Amino acid sequence: MMDLTKTIRNFFDREEINTGRQTAADVAKTICLFFMVQVHLTEELATRFETSQGTFLWFMESFLLPLFGASVFMFCMGIGFGYSKKTTHKQFIQRGVMIFILAYVLNFARTIPFFIDKFLFDITDWETLMIGCFEVDIMQFAGLTMICFGLMKRMKIRPAMMFLIGALSLVVANLIPKFSTGIGFLDLILGTIIPNQYMDGSSGVHSCFPLLSYLIFPTAGYFFSFVIKRAKKLNEFYLTWGLVCAAITTVFMLTCSSKEGEILSGTDEAYYHMAIISGFALVFSAILFLAVCHFLSVIFPKFLITSFGRISGEINSVYCIHWVLVCWFEAILWWCGFPREETWIYSQGALFLVGTAIFVASVGLALLYKRFKKH
Repeated sequence: MMDLTKTIRNFFDREEINTGRQTAADVAKTICLFFMVQVHLTEELATRFETSQGTFLWFMESFLLPLFGASVFMFCMGIGFGYSKKTTHKQFIQRGVMIFILAYVLNFARTIPFFIDKFLFDITDWETLMIGCFEVDIMQFAGLTMICFGLMKRMKIRPAMMFLIGALSLVVANLIPKFSTGIGFLDLILGTIIPNQYMDGSSGVHSCFPLLSYLIFPTAGYFFSFVIKRAKKLNEFYLTWGLVCAAITTVFMLTCSSKEGEILSGTDEAYYHMAIISGFALVFSAILFLAVCHFLSVIFPKFLITSFGRISGEINSVYCIHWVLVCWFEAILWWCGFPREETWIYSQGALFLVGTAIFVASVGLALLYKRFKKH
């Protein structure tokens, strides 16, 4: 017992000593953002695109995205909450409401080209357009999460207890039987909170990132932020915990990669409606990714770290802009005569370059928008 106490004292200080910007989180969010654009571009063209097993895009969609995708974003979101200067419960709730509203503005904005397609060619059906305007995505989750954090702060709940609430939410989400009300709009609204089905019987497609399934990650990140604030030697801390989390992630990959319902099984439902084991395992994989990004931030040149920090600071704007660009790109391909439904195998290299161009354009437009807001 004394040895354990001594070890903890060697790692941690009683006072907060790492109170500055955490560059590891900036690097993590920027890398994830880049690959997220690639994934979304590929998914939007999924009916006309095949990824052969063993290719980079197959590896990205089958392993990188599930293990180091949305869960890392959400974990870093929690870290950001821990380091934010806007910490009152009212500020959290106000920002959460604004982001939740913005999520539906984004839904409408990225559906505009498909409304145009409806009026020009009468091909896109009205139900698809309705789903596009009201489907649940990570922005709705982010808004609801901030509202939840505001309420928990109002009740003065401590970080460790917040993590426990997030963990229990995941358990509850897995206990709730998936159902449909039979009313599409109501199914989509309920899908912001619970992993339900849509009225056509599908699940995991329109109810993406429901609050109960994913709250574990920002609450874990928030608790983690209070841990790293007190870490005496960040290099030793990340090396130790990175190795531990690498071992846990490896065991998870070897034992659960083919289990039905677990996140590596390859289904939409397994990804968006998180299983209990997957949820806890992905907390460790997020810490592993953050540890890798910490050591990358040590060796990267200063100008690159500064750039990552600027991109990370505009993550909401970049996210919104990239989705609009991806959807317009898809619609323009249709209008130029490219196939809509039948399988069309793109050059994977060309697709990656297009994704990179969309990422760069999104970052550039987000930074321009920030400068415009200042004036």
